[in-house]
Amino acid sequence: MECCALSDRVHEAMLESLSLNLLKPDEVNMFGKGLLVAACQILPWCTSREWERLLKVLQELLLRLSVFLLRIFQLLCSSSCSDWLSPQGWVHTGRLYANAMRGIIILFVFTQLFCLVLHVQVMIPGQPEALFLCALEILTHYEAVISAYPDSCTALQGLNTRHFFSTITDNLHCADMKAALHQKIAQL
Repeated sequence: MECCALSDRVHEAMLESLSLNLLKPDEVNMFGKGLLVAACQILPWCTSREWERLLKVLQELLLRLSVFLLRIFQLLCSSSCSDWLSPQGWVHTGRLYANAMRGIIILFVFTQLFCLVLHVQVMIPGQPEALFLCALEILTHYEAVISAYPDSCTALQGLNTRHFFSTITDNLHCADMKAALHQKIAQL
């Protein structure tokens, strides 16, 4: 993990050389525990840029980054580690965590809002244009967050999200609204 914080090139080389047999639950479990301990040891001493690099690595290795980050803080705040950091160290660590969560939380909220708006739009007879415009606005905000926090999701997560949005959009009856939303989704 420490090597991955040094540079993008080192991070890529480390991931390429990683060998983990996903068919062996014990191996995956031990890897996860080691990753958790390593992240706990590194996080408090990272600069903001180093933490961004580590988040990229963690996103590539994990599906549920927000849960993993919670586990890091559960361990750091446990009785066995509670006096490990100075007050300034806790403030720094809290800032790093807050920056990591901003992109995750906002994207999650926009994804949920998009789903809700389109679900209601499909249920209402005539599919009101106001809901279509609201869905477009949500996608615009989602795009702005991705631009502001480019490391908030991996390429695979972005592809999955676009597919998810497209699948929901396919439920619309109005071909023009559907085409416009598909075009916007493709730009994400």
